[in-house]
Amino acid sequence: MAITDEILMAYADGEMSDAEAAEVERAIAADAELAAKVALFRKGRMALAGALGAPAPVPAALMSRVQEMADAMRPDTPVGTSNVIDLSTRRKSVPFWQVPLAASVALAVGLSTALFLGAERGGQDGLLVARQSDPEVINALNAVGSGTSVDIRSGAQFTLIATFRDANGHLCREFEREQMSGASVVAVACRADAQWEVRFAVAVAAADDTAYAPASSLETLDAWLSATGAAAPMSQEEERAALDSLR
Repeated sequence: MAITDEILMAYADGEMSDAEAAEVERAIAADAELAAKVALFRKGRMALAGALGAPAPVPAALMSRVQEMADAMRPDTPVGTSNVIDLSTRRKSVPFWQVPLAASVALAVGLSTALFLGAERGGQDGLLVARQSDPEVINALNAVGSGTSVDIRSGAQFTLIATFRDANGHLCREFEREQMSGASVVAVACRADAQWEVRFAVAVAAADDTAYAPASSLETLDAWLSATGAAAPMSQEEERAALDSLR
């Protein structure tokens, strides 16, 4: 069995047979990176379930195994945090055990994103977001450079943050979608099979008058990027070439 992220998420959700789970556990026991991913996916599912107010029953044995692996990799010295958001250095590697799960943040990772942002696909060049295919958002993902904000008809502001490739070479874009209410979603969409699909999202409740997502959500994003093997953000020239290739 090839141990993909989808397999790890199914394992973290308890959605595989005993034989399959045993095979995954053998792989996890031999690979600390796989163990870190499972722990991150498990934390994400728990946070999402809490945000939606739905129960998330987890087999005690699974939770115990994942926690043991996480504890084994936790550093002895705690790492300090900062209240300053530095977008230029936000891609540093952040281990999953440093991620704060604030009550105002709901985390959706990988396959669980469909539950949070909607599971309906659009047609060609579709985007999994807000239960619909939004042409304005898709156009922005296809053409707008990072650092640029655009207003969309729903009244939301859509800001492109960075462009990079995932571990499989897919083109990915980080963005923030801020609603008129002030609540926002920081997300990553990757392009595969001519479609943009949301792979990660952090929903941030409106808390103050600032236009920036809190550091906790960015640290959560950085942890996900690190765990999934995302490449460094592209330069402006690299990004333009990548976007031009979509035309």
